[in-house]
Amino acid sequence: MLAPSDGYVVNWLVQPGTMLSPVTVAAAGTFVDTSDIALVAVFPQNYLTYVQKGNPVEIVLDPYPGRIFTAKVDHVIAATGGGQFAPSGTITNAANIGSDGLYAVRIKFDDAAVARNLSLGSGGTAAIYTTHGKAVHIISKVAIRMKKWLAYVVPSAQKP
Repeated sequence: MLAPSDGYVVNWLVQPGTMLSPVTVAAAGTFVDTSDIALVAVFPQNYLTYVQKGNPVEIVLDPYPGRIFTAKVDHVIAATGGGQFAPSGTITNAANIGSDGLYAVRIKFDDAAVARNLSLGSGGTAAIYTTHGKAVHIISKVAIRMKKWLAYVVPSAQKP
């Protein structure tokens, strides 16, 4: 097999004697592409009204308490999981349709080395600074700095 890009395989289920075919029912492993690493943060859609590509971002990551990382918004992913339905033979009841309204924002770290060393699925907090509301950015800056020190006191494993 030839990898499509730089990366590594996790959940590799192939052992000597395992038979694989091009038409698979279940994956033999998962390929993690490391050629372009970004962070994805989710926000309520009304928070993203003025967010644009290139807006500065400050990030506190749970594995790195006491540190703040800088980044830039790459783009807002204008789709939400609430718009997806599992195929079935029944008509969906309109009363059961709903969305939590969370949209994802793709964020690129200013320092690529940070992205390469970050574990897949790491948690944290991100603050995006737009051109609107600059007077209240100080509140977010104080909150994110408090959060970076709270990561020492309240480990991520204990968060709800």
